[in-house]
Amino acid sequence: MRTVKVEYRGGLLIELGDKLILADPRRLPPKKPDLVLVSHGHSDHYNLRALRALNEVPKLMSRATRELIDPRGRLKNVVAIEDGEEVEVAGLSIAAYSAGHVIGSLQFLVSHKVDLVYTGDVCTEERILLKPAEPLKCDILIIEATYGSPRYTFPPRRELYRAIIDLSKSLRDKGLALAGRRIGVAQELTALLSLSKVATPLVRNSVARINALYEKYGELLGSYVVVDSKSPLRGVTIVPLSEAKGGGALPCTGWAAAWRSGIPLSSHSDFEGLLNYVKLSSPQQVYTVYGFVEELSSAIRERLGVDARPVR
Repeated sequence: MRTVKVEYRGGLLIELGDKLILADPRRLPPKKPDLVLVSHGHSDHYNLRALRALNEVPKLMSRATRELIDPRGRLKNVVAIEDGEEVEVAGLSIAAYSAGHVIGSLQFLVSHKVDLVYTGDVCTEERILLKPAEPLKCDILIIEATYGSPRYTFPPRRELYRAIIDLSKSLRDKGLALAGRRIGVAQELTALLSLSKVATPLVRNSVARINALYEKYGELLGSYVVVDSKSPLRGVTIVPLSEAKGGGALPCTGWAAAWRSGIPLSSHSDFEGLLNYVKLSSPQQVYTVYGFVEELSSAIRERLGVDARPVR
């Protein structure tokens, strides 16, 4: 197998033979890469200053991701790529596939003598919105480990949806606030409540702006009402996850599986979902990144018999 080196240096640095790839940079790397990959628009996966400093380097991302991170279109050398498309850039063949995480999120399959997959943040579960990620066959797999610990094994989506619907029905007359990440779970909550006809959800302005982007790219969220007030309201209000602090709203996040409060609704795959991805991908080598990297690597080695190494 061609020489491959993976390390985290303010972003994921991938040496693939004679090529250097930088994925999801948070700061400038020690060496200039041949190519930059931006998997999605969450702020913990990019830094605009770092991207601007790499003006001459091609940057692959979806159109929706660019709207999230560079709404004024000032970044240079951006190569737009969408689910199912393939491009040749910097002597590399790159194919993009849905990561199922948030609007515009992509997995990348890079071919250069060997096939390497970088999942970014990924969700393989069927949901009320977004196309779920499909495990990609490859020689080398770089997979996220946000919930790469056995304690983060979530109930099936249908059970989570039923719990949210039942709770909303019982508390909507008094007022209920559901808190989810502004890009991701908040849109899932909007769609669930609206399309199930439980209630017309009230959404904060910051959530509504992201809702509009989802709708622009074809996601059906149903009807909702935009509200400015942070005062308690009757009905069901969807607020950013930060408002769950102090008990002001019920948190809907994967972290709730360990908190023993809230609802473990996440736009990431859980522990078992990550292991199943690796199994179906059939890689020769796995690198785990972000989160519980050591626990997930250990589980991959012990349960699947695949060489796996944590990237810290």
